[in-house]
Amino acid sequence: MDIFIPSVSIIPKVTNGYCRTQREKEQRIELITKAAEELFLEKGLTHTTMDEIAEQCELSKAALYLYFNNKEDLFAAIMIKAMETLYNMMATAANKSDFSASDRLRAIGKAYLSFYKNNPGYFQIMNHHHDPAQEEEIHKKMAQGLDENIKRIFAIYENIWALSIDTVRHGMENGEFKQDTNAEEVTLGLWAGSNGVIQIMDHFRTHHKFLKENPSFPVPHVSIENVYIKIWEYTIDSLVMIPEDAVAKRALWNNLQPS
Repeated sequence: MDIFIPSVSIIPKVTNGYCRTQREKEQRIELITKAAEELFLEKGLTHTTMDEIAEQCELSKAALYLYFNNKEDLFAAIMIKAMETLYNMMATAANKSDFSASDRLRAIGKAYLSFYKNNPGYFQIMNHHHDPAQEEEIHKKMAQGLDENIKRIFAIYENIWALSIDTVRHGMENGEFKQDTNAEEVTLGLWAGSNGVIQIMDHFRTHHKFLKENPSFPVPHVSIENVYIKIWEYTIDSLVMIPEDAVAKRALWNNLQPS
């Protein structure tokens, strides 16, 4: 049974008649979101203003409002783009008809690691820059179904989770994985472990200068990437009915796309 992988295509709503072509509109949106992302990462959502974003991208504040109603909509557009990028990387990596269920899981795991390496800012936006002061309001909007951006974000979250859950269930159905496996528990464990390890990677990346200047500072002398891979491999080892060749499966992490 092949796993159905839906496609996702979400772009922020544009309401302006000034740009002559769709390409120009997209370029303007890219300029605005890139400037906003830099400020959000530096200062956080609460302490960033639309005036600062306008100055950063060298546009008038009025021009920003032609594309986005407020900074929250802009932050949501960046979040949606980040999650869409992650989903598409995972779906593309896993959508190989000749892959076993265990190899699909490896492809998903490597895609997440590649996503972080290629887009560390997106990872931080998704995992580090939630604003506690606004969480209650966000939860209210979620419960009332009032915020379309939140609906979009959660729709992509569901698709991302479904990739792993459906892969595990597929392995159970074809006899590759043990029948008493709980697909939701496996997925939760993989993402909790993966996020934790990548956050450590990101900590070392953002504090690289300090660590280099202070070599006596206590840090683990291990390959963090190897720890990440072992989380996925130990999990897969616990699922498979027939043990896999250790050397061959490790080589797959080097050969899988994306690199």
